[in-house]
Amino acid sequence: MKNPSTPPNSEQLRTFLVFAEHLNFVRSAEVLRLSQPAVHAQVAKLTAHYGRPLYERRGRSLHLTDVGRRVHGFAREVLERAARFERELADDGASRPASLAADASTWHYLLAPVLGRSDPAVQPVVAAGTEVLDSVARGDADLAVVTGERPDARFESALLRSVPQVLAIWGDHPLAGRDAVGIADLADVRLVAPPRGVSRRDHLEALAAAADVKLDVAVDVAGLPLALRFVEQGLGAAVVPAICTLPEGVVHVPVEGLPRILHRLVRRAGALRTRAAEQAWATLRRLSEQAP
Repeated sequence: MKNPSTPPNSEQLRTFLVFAEHLNFVRSAEVLRLSQPAVHAQVAKLTAHYGRPLYERRGRSLHLTDVGRRVHGFAREVLERAARFERELADDGASRPASLAADASTWHYLLAPVLGRSDPAVQPVVAAGTEVLDSVARGDADLAVVTGERPDARFESALLRSVPQVLAIWGDHPLAGRDAVGIADLADVRLVAPPRGVSRRDHLEALAAAADVKLDVAVDVAGLPLALRFVEQGLGAAVVPAICTLPEGVVHVPVEGLPRILHRLVRRAGALRTRAAEQAWATLRRLSEQAP
């Protein structure tokens, strides 16, 4: 149970921040220019305060627990807030750009085309999978664009885009002239698909299973640009979000029955906002309002 005594001080948080980044007491002591017993003591005090293990040993390596990862993010935010406040008091006008996390495909097709030089400064953070949202939870990124349902209460979110899924297929294929295709039509097409575990693949297979349709997946590929390159080369067709820019000779046909891809703008609830982060949030919100 959490110790209700004096809250952690900056020295304990700074020590744990370094330890969490190195997960090695010898290296942490060297970076902090402290003795190993001193580092052990500070981490132990923090562990006692929260009443739960902050790290664990697996074999010969140390790893943060779930609580340890949360304390790591908290320590980073507290120390960054303190440093930012000191800079403001010193009337330091320098402002770092807002950091914006998203996966490579979201950057390629959605964000890079609309975040031009005239927009507030944005530092891209390219991540994959759950690491996109985790980067905001840890404080490594100010904002993120994620796909899927609304994240949990730790985050504030706004719908950025709601995008239908379409079949990208070479223009001379018989399905290319259709107004729409159903899941049964895909049984006759070799597919370029994301790996299992990716939501777009899971939705496609769930729809096929419900309709008792067997899909012919020619190749598993992560990343929309490469998938569309394979379509262009004739390896198969691909179900992709409608925001994708298609190669020459490739057309798209709406796929009935598949859920729309939801792109959400996310930031951590209650986090300290820089001017650049506020401007980036407002700009992206305006873009969502202008979207068709």
